[in-house]
Amino acid sequence: MELPEINTVKKNGTECFSFENEYLSFKLNNFWIWNQSNLIENRTRGILAEFIVKQALSITEGTRIEWDSYDLITEKGTKIEIKSASYIQSWKQEKYSSIQFGIAKTIGEPSNPEYDGIYRRWSDYYVFCLLKNKNQKTINPIDLNQ
Repeated sequence: MELPEINTVKKNGTECFSFENEYLSFKLNNFWIWNQSNLIENRTRGILAEFIVKQALSITEGTRIEWDSYDLITEKGTKIEIKSASYIQSWKQEKYSSIQFGIAKTIGEPSNPEYDGIYRRWSDYYVFCLLKNKNQKTINPIDLNQ
């Protein structure tokens, strides 16, 4: 059996959860708040960096795909990979984190139409995002001055 790709429909956060054909008192936005509020956490910070670059480039189409061969694609087909780093992490640290960005060649994703099983860089451009604030009391990933 082969299952086709599911086309994602953008949500607005007001969608209610339901059970046995009845709407419950919590909404999708409640999940987003619970799941995504720690903007310093590595995975969330990386997704936030992708969103900031998407906004900066005025990319309006599509939704995020977790394991795609690149993070963003422009209307002209330019593929962009976004990397994120921060000196401060959400966990207890002995010292600031070292800043490094990995862009090693990868085999890519078989779902990519260009997939050929050969290790290479799949993006046309890489954007390196650094959350440079080193003060735990003032760090704020949505303050783009940081």
